[in-house]
Amino acid sequence: MRQALDVVAGMIAGHEGPLDAITFNWPLVQQKQAEAFHGKLTESYAATTANKMVSAFRGVMRACRDMGLIAEPQFQAVARLSVLQDGRDKPRRMLTLAELTALFNTCAKDHTAAGRRDAALLVVLLSTAMRRTEAIALDLQDYNPLRGELQIRSEVPERNRNMKFGRKSQDAMSDYLNVRGREPGPLLLPVDKGGTIRVRRLTDQAIYGIIQRLSERAGIKPVTARDIRRTRVASLIAKGMALPAVQAAVGHLSWLTTSAYQGFADELKESGGALLPDLPYVKPGQNGVRE
Repeated sequence: MRQALDVVAGMIAGHEGPLDAITFNWPLVQQKQAEAFHGKLTESYAATTANKMVSAFRGVMRACRDMGLIAEPQFQAVARLSVLQDGRDKPRRMLTLAELTALFNTCAKDHTAAGRRDAALLVVLLSTAMRRTEAIALDLQDYNPLRGELQIRSEVPERNRNMKFGRKSQDAMSDYLNVRGREPGPLLLPVDKGGTIRVRRLTDQAIYGIIQRLSERAGIKPVTARDIRRTRVASLIAKGMALPAVQAAVGHLSWLTTSAYQGFADELKESGGALLPDLPYVKPGQNGVRE
């Protein structure tokens, strides 16, 4: 619940990442902020996680009311958030190798720094199955180009994990770093319309928009970060990795969460889908894609 409230505080404040829920000024939350945060939940989290965060938020605001920090009308205005449906009736997809190739080809056709950045973002998400909030928290120092390893830091140090990238994934990171430069700061940076890289942290909403734009340009069905995560986790299981090892690799807190992907893994094997031995990164100027 503490972690959930940290994320909620960050969303309400429009902050790029979680905030400290203990020091956050909850009585100042207004109706528009609550509604905006609720809308972000539907885009960023599964219904179970989102409803846990809604419950945590309501509990805090109820406590504010009971302590006399806010009046009843304000409590009713900010706490009347609907419960999200579990979405089990909605199609949950995995990406095919053809779709992955189309996404990377789209990045290669982009002659600006954004194309390199987008390819690096795909590599990071597909190689690690990390969430958008984890991706925006990465710093340049977390990636070791000599070893081709990315360190994913957790609030609990013992849950930190390292991911070794394949050869093509390392190529994508190298091409991106060549245009990003070595200035300390966030690993994944925004690129403005003029193609200039800005040294500041992306937002999770920005990543959502990047993925949507790439899938549209690639001519494939809309892709989300959850689709990418689902594809990676299912791929690891389908390749025969033990569930505890998959749990550690993708950062699940419980093996029960990991085991829920078994059905997707079986579907992936039956369909002959992408098992991701390495990613189909295309360097600009190669395989028919001209710089």
